Amino acid sequence: MSDLGYGKIRIGGQLSRNFAIPFLTAINADYDEGEQITKIDDLINYISDDCLEFSSRQLNAGIFMCLESACQKYRLSYKRESESTDSNEAEVSYWIPGMLEPTTRCANNAGEVLIALSDIRTNMKNVRAFIKEIKNVKGAPLKINSTDEYHSVWAKDILDHNKIDPLRLLSICLDEYFPAEDPELPAFVLIP
Repeated sequence: MSDLGYGKIRIGGQLSRNFAIPFLTAINADYDEGEQITKIDDLINYISDDCLEFSSRQLNAGIFMCLESACQKYRLSYKRESESTDSNEAEVSYWIPGMLEPTTRCANNAGEVLIALSDIRTNMKNVRAFIKEIKNVKGAPLKINSTDEYHSVWAKDILDHNKIDPLRLLSICLDEYFPAEDPELPAFVLIP
């Protein structure tokens, strides 16, 4: 069984011409559609809706290994969609400068993010417990009945020190429990 699959990547941000040659090397390491990109100015042929866009059916697990690494190294934002292969689920992954690592989510082959019902149930259980504890907080220590100790300590610290409104904290937790929209990519620009 082959693990080669389809992947599409969109890239945005500013790339210095000083880094263009190593960036082309990363593109060519992953992009195997019959021709190598040898000139910096040829990148304009791959711009779609202001972003660089590449797709290939010959990617290991549908992932642009070298190109994604180069995007992070040169601080270029990207969003990748990969179709499922024999041994991997379809996924959507994105990275923008400032992120420690890419955010990756399960998806269908159309690139639509999927959430497992078991994840929703677990997260709603945590949110309900959090709401219950917020109702009980009137100067008392916060004890969240959550399996996520990090969030419990974090929430307790914030509420105990009155650094944030409890409803604002709930909003932050909901944002962490449920996927947000993918960020919009900036236009790709080569700078001198």
